[in-house]
Amino acid sequence: MAIFRESQYKVVEKRFADIFWSGFHGRKTLSDVVQYFATTYPNADKKTKDTFAQEIVQDCIIMKKVHKRKLDELISHQLSKTDNISKVRTQKRDHNTLQNVTKTSIFHADRLDGYAFQEFVAEILKNTGYDDVEVTGKSGDQGGDLLAKKDGKSLVIQAKRYSIDSKVSNSAVQEAYAAKAYYNANIAAVITNTLYTKGAKDLADKTKVILWDRQDLTRLIDKYNEISD
Repeated sequence: MAIFRESQYKVVEKRFADIFWSGFHGRKTLSDVVQYFATTYPNADKKTKDTFAQEIVQDCIIMKKVHKRKLDELISHQLSKTDNISKVRTQKRDHNTLQNVTKTSIFHADRLDGYAFQEFVAEILKNTGYDDVEVTGKSGDQGGDLLAKKDGKSLVIQAKRYSIDSKVSNSAVQEAYAAKAYYNANIAAVITNTLYTKGAKDLADKTKVILWDRQDLTRLIDKYNEISD
């Protein structure tokens, strides 16, 4: 009986994948596939999302391995955004209200190039308690992309915008540490839209370089949105 149930379960899962691909006609990229899933299954429960992550993303999309937490985060964001837009359209709100619903998010950062990401981080910091925030420039920054002050202390920050399936290595920590001496700053930090390798974490611990990862940046963005309301 157990074998029969196992087989029956797999048939159900296969049927979900077949239905999904029969309606999907875009590019098989992570963002396009997740967006289609959120639009087609706006009320998806955990089991449906887990099935999507396994059969659609992990088995059918040619890409580097995506951290499960990031994938869950991306799916949840798209579902939330789809739900918000649907509510706005249903209630026939105006254009300004729609813009208010779609706030700044970590996914805006994911779409930026390197220099635009530096400016994005600078804008976030300026509005979340940091003073004298400055982007140092596209080149010749000596490892420091941004300068800022908080609580009377100076910071030099290395900003790294990577694809969501990549991690920041210890070279970024080395750059931030060198920039601290160059700019005579009190604190050196690295900020990214993704995660860090173990080597980067180990070196940061030794050199006292602060690491802000995707979760930390998300918290700053959330604070920025609260202040901007």
